[in-house]
Amino acid sequence: MGFIFYHKINHKIEVIKTMDTREYFNSLAGTWDSIVQHDPQKLKKIIDMTDIKEGDTVLDVGCGTGVLEGYLLKKVGKSGKIVAVDISEKMIEKAKQKFKDASNITFLCADALCLDFEEYFDVVFCYSVFPHIDDKEKAIKNFAKMLKQNGKLIIAHSQSRQAINELHKKLPAPINSHLLPEMDQIISWCKDAGLEMILGVDNDEMLLLIATAIKNL
Repeated sequence: MGFIFYHKINHKIEVIKTMDTREYFNSLAGTWDSIVQHDPQKLKKIIDMTDIKEGDTVLDVGCGTGVLEGYLLKKVGKSGKIVAVDISEKMIEKAKQKFKDASNITFLCADALCLDFEEYFDVVFCYSVFPHIDDKEKAIKNFAKMLKQNGKLIIAHSQSRQAINELHKKLPAPINSHLLPEMDQIISWCKDAGLEMILGVDNDEMLLLIATAIKNL
């Protein structure tokens, strides 16, 4: 549901409806790939650092138009599985078109906070999406629940946290309030969810967090 506010002009009330997150990304899905660029070399570097293996089952949270899918397919191979999720049905449509011949990708239009998998994934991958998740602490707890023993949560951006936040502040609502928290805060949420840190990179080039699920058997 978008927010509604009232603006008074010359004693008349004008009702203006702002877009919610889903509506915002739906409105841009058709031109997304032409206006948003991802450095292929940097993406490959991030993917290689995550050590995703052949046969892994991967959840791609906020898959958008399928930015990661080509990279993930090369890692998981034919024996692996990818579940690609996005809140925007228009983004999902674009991704489906790109990967219509990939039999081991399942596309879901859903809110990541509402997913109900139990110890199903080897990897939960949040690339370029974490700022857009409303309740980040709750999301991390849900991701931890969905991971198998020793499964990995990955939160990544191919730009610095500062660059992402400065960009978002310049965009229309609600994106202008979608900011990346400090790395220490994300790590704290991960620890509270029972995840153990493997790697934390927060520099001028990227943000990358990898945490693993250590569960009591």
